Amino acid sequence: GRFVRFVDGESVEMIIDDWTRHQVDTTWGRKPCLKTRDDEFLKVESKRLRFVLSQFAGKYVKLRITRYDSTPNPLGTHWTVEKLTLKKQERLVGKDLEEL
Repeated sequence: GRFVRFVDGESVEMIIDDWTRHQVDTTWGRKPCLKTRDDEFLKVESKRLRFVLSQFAGKYVKLRITRYDSTPNPLGTHWTVEKLTLKKQERLVGKDLEEL
């Protein structure tokens, strides 16, 4: 999909290597997003999500993000973010595997 999709309580893994904030058109107007290595957009309009992501900003990281309690009241939404170890092939930026 175009956007990272979250289901409460289910973790989503992603690699972020570019922390440029993009303004992306959505059904609900333009939203601030980060682009993942899989070319999906991670919406970062949530202050709580931005807060837990801030410790990783500017770094090349693989993260496991989990959303909780977004229903019935989205004001109760909270997030956990865990840094994962990048595998060797995930660390290669701009190199063909054949070159190794």
